Amino acid sequence: MAMRQLVCGLVAAGIGMFMSVPAAFAAGCAVPAGLDGEIRVVLNQVNTVRARHGLTPLRLDQSLTQSAQGHACTMARAGTFTHDGNGGAKARMKRAGCRTRLSGENIAMGFSSGSRTMDLWMNSPGHRDIILTGNFTHVGLGVAGPAPGTSGGPRWVLDVAAGC
Repeated sequence: MAMRQLVCGLVAAGIGMFMSVPAAFAAGCAVPAGLDGEIRVVLNQVNTVRARHGLTPLRLDQSLTQSAQGHACTMARAGTFTHDGNGGAKARMKRAGCRTRLSGENIAMGFSSGSRTMDLWMNSPGHRDIILTGNFTHVGLGVAGPAPGTSGGPRWVLDVAAGC
């Protein structure tokens, strides 16, 4: 049975259609076959939930997608599961081109279904809070792995920001 884990993080200064990602592909890491459609499922479900709560939909952002996919690839390649890689979520988003004061990140591991990943995020108070933060306007999504010789199943990353 694959290990399934969830972690969420909110990063803030002073506040506690999937697009390709050239850097991820150049590093030999792409969205696993069959999971590209699952990314769209997550995006649609995030915006459906936000609409039910009177929130504006999140717009897919290329820099956040690059950050999310890059981090999913890093975790999959290394067989890890953490927000801390490459300087942390906010640093990764900034390097990818998203400069924002308020950002958040959800990660999950072990699910081949976008719906299952989303269900678990919505049933976890910290993950749910990130998805339902009204100030967030942009989103990036990534999924990768597992790499040969590693375990734990696919790594999912949802990066959100209040503008980029």
